[in-house]
Amino acid sequence: MAAAGKEITAVLPVRPVTAIVITQDCDTIRSRDISLCEIQSFRDVEGKAEQAKRPSSWMSIITQHARINQKWFYLPPDPRMEFSDKLVLCHS
Repeated sequence: MAAAGKEITAVLPVRPVTAIVITQDCDTIRSRDISLCEIQSFRDVEGKAEQAKRPSSWMSIITQHARINQKWFYLPPDPRMEFSDKLVLCHS
């Protein structure tokens, strides 16, 4: 169907999430579509984070994960953005 360019209608569940627009500014001007990426708690994404208590442990986990998964982006706590916990963007 997609190759034929036919429109389809889909009924699916939707839930509110915190997200960031990951489409570049220059592309949002020219394109009709933009990409969003859900923000998730670092502890929910990486199981090792449950044991991390010291800053050096956090740094080790964050840098290791960033090398393994290039589609992963760490967001540190930032009260200006109302991020009170360590967060992560994961996109496919």
